[in-house]
Amino acid sequence: MGWESTQVRAEILPEIDAQQITIIPTEISKSGRVYRFKTKSGDIPKTGSIILIQYQKKPIMAFRILNTNEENQEFIAKRVRRYDTEGTLKLNETYESAEKIANLVSPPTIETRFNPDAKPELDPIGGKNLNPVSTETERKLDPNAPPLMGDGGKGNAGEAPSMGAASKDLEHYDSDLDSGTSPRNLKRSKEDEESDENDDRSPSSKSDSDIEEFKTFNPFKHMIGVSLGNFRNLSNFSIPGTSHNGFYGDYSQVMQRGVWFRNRRLQDTLAIDLGFAYYSRTNFTGNNDSYELLPLKAEGLYSLYFSESFAFLGYFGLQYNIIFSTNNVKPASFPDEQTALNTLSGIQPNLGMGVLYNIGPQWYIRADIGIDRLALGLAVKW
Repeated sequence: MGWESTQVRAEILPEIDAQQITIIPTEISKSGRVYRFKTKSGDIPKTGSIILIQYQKKPIMAFRILNTNEENQEFIAKRVRRYDTEGTLKLNETYESAEKIANLVSPPTIETRFNPDAKPELDPIGGKNLNPVSTETERKLDPNAPPLMGDGGKGNAGEAPSMGAASKDLEHYDSDLDSGTSPRNLKRSKEDEESDENDDRSPSSKSDSDIEEFKTFNPFKHMIGVSLGNFRNLSNFSIPGTSHNGFYGDYSQVMQRGVWFRNRRLQDTLAIDLGFAYYSRTNFTGNNDSYELLPLKAEGLYSLYFSESFAFLGYFGLQYNIIFSTNNVKPASFPDEQTALNTLSGIQPNLGMGVLYNIGPQWYIRADIGIDRLALGLAVKW
């Protein structure tokens, strides 16, 4: 690469306002330039912003933000500059980064402030006591001027100064990083410019990228629902147990997305599902006795989404059946009723599957079938 002999002064960089963000790279494209990051501090940089990643208090790479996902605390970014010999970022390792917020306006220097006592060098009316026009043909160098970039007009234009290993991998001119501070090479070929524009496209439009932008089928973290059905009492793991009609309500919260699938066709989540049920049993022993139960459940809920409208469910967990009310039950007189109390109360397993179908904005029909219940109901997400 040849170096221009033109003398260009690099402007002094202005002070900036920035925020510190702790990030973790989770995926990398085949080209090695596009990454998916997860934020550890909870702050998400804005789309289009530039972040500078540091390692051991030294800048190593700069990225432009292409896409953000506040729900998952993730963002996709493209590398625009490397400052060190570090080739790639290590996945699942914590890095510190800084996002530029705005430039801080600095007060003018003393040399540029207005001096009311200054005399003009040229007098349009030929006055006296004026500063004479300099007749020197050689330009005087200001010792306080910013450093010159290039060879100052001396030497061969084709010779490039020797550079350290840290600068061997400099990227092309970047309008965000270099505007106003670095000269742009106007002799860059049209093919190079088109190549840069192609690099700026989103990861989903690049054929060599592992990272793709896609719509999240389930962008919500919370779900609450109510169902009616037939419930089987399997207290103390008794099989086949007894069946009863009733209802249940539950609350789910997504704990992890992309357990095994995360692409355009399949996505999955793992949630914790807490809830309660209610049902009653009458004439259990034939003595006109009745029992009202309040089972409490804690389950893991796995959801496999085929689209935004349809998902397959699988649940597993435990349930504790509580008898909170009885009528005409006298264990002292009827030993069978004591047996009924022991049979209906206790811990039982829950295991089954189901489906979730979207019927409106954030409203779903849920159907469950398993060893513990056969139920149908409504659920809402947010």
